[in-house]
Amino acid sequence: AVEYHPTAAHWVLSEIIYRLSGMDYRQHLREKLCEPCGVANELFIGLPDPEQERAADSLFLHEPEARTGEINTRSIFHFNFPQQRLQGNPAAAGFATAAAVALYYQPLVNGGVTAEGTRLLKPETIERMTAVVTQGLKDAASGLPASRSLGLIVAGDRPAERGFGSKCSPRVFGHNGAGGQIAWADPESGLSFAYVTNGLCDPKHIQRRTNELSDLAVACAR
Repeated sequence: AVEYHPTAAHWVLSEIIYRLSGMDYRQHLREKLCEPCGVANELFIGLPDPEQERAADSLFLHEPEARTGEINTRSIFHFNFPQQRLQGNPAAAGFATAAAVALYYQPLVNGGVTAEGTRLLKPETIERMTAVVTQGLKDAASGLPASRSLGLIVAGDRPAERGFGSKCSPRVFGHNGAGGQIAWADPESGLSFAYVTNGLCDPKHIQRRTNELSDLAVACAR
């Protein structure tokens, strides 16, 4: 089954990172990925106290739906508390600018090499991490074929329905956020794109906006 569990994902991965490297996952992310990508001052898992004032509180731009389970108003607003931002939940505590997220994605469409020429990943590692592993499974929220790789969504034959717009290739991969955030990278064009917002709105508006923004990004790069 495919489940979206916004604050429980990746805890096992954080433990694996610690056992293999001896480093806390937040430190590992910063030293091994953020610094080589040039985004260490703009992308954080575990927001340091000096950076707290830069963070925008999450807010609803419409009357929120009544939800049960983990994805609810209280759990979303939980990350407005400084102590939660500082903790750095490995599943749901990223703070970044849109430019930093887009730059973070760039090595994934550049053969694993950063803009500065540092190799982060082998091409075969990228191929494995972007290959669909959910054949035959559906996304519980949308009813679409899940089309998930190891942590990412792959556009496949329904890019617009997955928030990637209509002008990207079927190979585009990325992920969207509960409030309408979107980030993706397209191996065909070499383009990476991100949009971030602290304003949560209704799903229909989110899908329309993310598709329009994605199409505009592709048009601007041509």
